[in-house]
Amino acid sequence: MLNQEWTKLAKFVDSGEPSYARLRNGRTVAVPSETTSEKVGAVRSKASEALIGLPPVADRNTKVLILGTFPGAASLKARQYYADSRNHFWRLVSRVLRLDLNNMSYDDKCAQLLEHQLGLWDVIESCWRKGSSDREILDETLRDLSELRRVAPNLRLIAFNGSSPSDYVSYDFPSIVLPSSSSSNTHNTIQIKSQAWSQTLNQYR
Repeated sequence: MLNQEWTKLAKFVDSGEPSYARLRNGRTVAVPSETTSEKVGAVRSKASEALIGLPPVADRNTKVLILGTFPGAASLKARQYYADSRNHFWRLVSRVLRLDLNNMSYDDKCAQLLEHQLGLWDVIESCWRKGSSDREILDETLRDLSELRRVAPNLRLIAFNGSSPSDYVSYDFPSIVLPSSSSSNTHNTIQIKSQAWSQTLNQYR
């Protein structure tokens, strides 16, 4: 159960609509006029193979795991989490850790995350998608999150990066939904996002 501090942070949760045609955690989403099979077929006709996500950035010392939905197109191309400079992720983590990660190499950024007991992963292992929007994800294969016990045995909290990844997961582990780091999340300013991220990530690591 969420403690009082988590409850206070609930007001920071973004209110973006869940992704396409989904039943998750008892919530029903309206289905567009196209059937799922028709839309999957249309997307597959433009792609030769399913998209494959990135490996976790985590180790035995990780206490807080930040879970996204699935890497965007820029991240998949670079094979780096949050490679799109428009995403606020690295700016937010810089504020949390009080470090300037923006000018570091990707390997150094990940090393700093691990040093500060933070980890990164996504809830979807593979999917079909046109573009980078979570709303366009189809025919997804979900991660086996039971692996977290092996990869990060000292994990204390799962922090979802926005509401979208939490729609896919029903996992018996302490968790909270943070405001999405996406630049399309205009419900919250960077200052509000930073406050929510800092309070949560610094409390549980």
